[in-house]
Formats: sequence, structure tokens, C-alpha cells
Amino acid sequence: MFPSRRPALLLLALIVALPGCAPTRIHLHTKYLPEDRVLQVTQSLESSGFEVIARDNRHPATLLGSILVYQPGRFSERHVAKVTEAVAKSGFSLNGAYPAEVSGHRYTEGNMGLYLVDSAMTRVDWDGPRQGEVEFSITDFELKSTDCERRYLFRFKESGELALNELTAGKSAREGLRWEQESPASIAVYDGHDKYLFRYLRYQRERTSGNREARDYFVELEPEGFYPLPYACSFRAKLGALVY
Repeated sequence: MFPSRRPALLLLALIVALPGCAPTRIHLHTKYLPEDRVLQVTQSLESSGFEVIARDNRHPATLLGSILVYQPGRFSERHVAKVTEAVAKSGFSLNGAYPAEVSGHRYTEGNMGLYLVDSAMTRVDWDGPRQGEVEFSITDFELKSTDCERRYLFRFKESGELALNELTAGKSAREGLRWEQESPASIAVYDGHDKYLFRYLRYQRERTSGNREARDYFVELEPEGFYPLPYACSFRAKLGALVY
């Protein structure tokens, strides 16, 4: 009689089936970065053993600087150090590493939120830009929705009128809407008797285009409540210009 090999085979199958340790997931928020910088830091994090998940959420309020948000755990200090080293290789320096939560942004164990901002970007807090810091208006832009299944476009006019387009074939612009800026960081949109408030952010980033200096201007609107479409959407626009 040959000895049974079944126990050995079962042990081998069990070893094969055992899952390995899952890598820590980095939720990489890069709304304020150009694509080449995003690729650079993603490769650096992946080479350090992290799983990178691309995100496009807004930065936590009033913390426009590169930060890491994480859930304290057994290996969290080691992982914070590795993330700090990986982003440094890509030309970033963290402004802080925050355990648990920052302005409603929180992560479970095994997940970290990395919010990166290019050092060339002019800092503008969510409380509104300082006088003279940003020299453009929302009326200089056409803002497109960023997070709704249907795509919408806002055109803000200096007269206080607002045109709304649904970017679908055969849809004409909707007129008769109004808007006003309630504060440096707040825009109100009026649809008949209904009022919808948006948090208003403006910022700018310096760059080079060939041998010329250039500047990108950004505006963003974030709804402040649970509204019907299209007012439940976030809106964003970008305008690039050479510096003379």
C-alpha cells in the first residue's frame, strides 16, 4: 500500500488559497495637479508598495497644502513615513499628516487619503481669496459639471443673469435664471422662487509653456445642500493664459 498523499495535497491547496497581506490603499486626490505630476507621484507610490486609487474630490476646507489623512493603526506610523518619502521623491512635501479626520474627510484602517497641491499654485482658502490675490471673476468662465451623469454648463453674466445648458443634442439653453455673489466664498443661484447656494473657490497656478511663463486660472462651485439636478452637481472651469 502506498501512503496517502491526500493530507499533503490538502495542505498545499490551503497554502495556495491563503490570501496575502493586502497593500495599503492610497486615495490620491489630484484635482489641483497637471497630469504629468499625477503620473509621477502615482509611480512613486506604487513602487513603494501602495495601491493607488485616483480620486478627484475637493481638498479639505482651508487646508490648501499637501496633506495625508489616515486611520491610526498598528502600521500607520510606518506607512506615513513611506508615503512622506515617496511623495518627496516626486517633488512634494507634506504639510501635515492627520489621524482620523480632517473637515469631514475620514478613512478606515488600511486606507489613507493623500491630498496633493502643486507648490506653484497660489493659495486661496475656502473662506475666500484675499484682496488682490486673484484677479478674475466667475463671469470670465463657462463652468461644466464634473460629478453628474448628465453634463451641464453654467454661463454667469455680469448683468446677474445665468444661462444653463444641458450638454445633450437638441437641448436649447435655459434662460431666466439669476445669480448673485453673497460673499467672497458663496454664490447664490435663483430658479424662480428657489434659491441654491454654492461654495465658491478661485485659485491660480503658475507654469511654463515652452520658454514662456504661463498661468492657469480655476473656478469651482460646490453645492451646499442636497438639491435637485442640476443644482446637485459640482462645477469647474479652467482658463490658461501667457504671462506678459
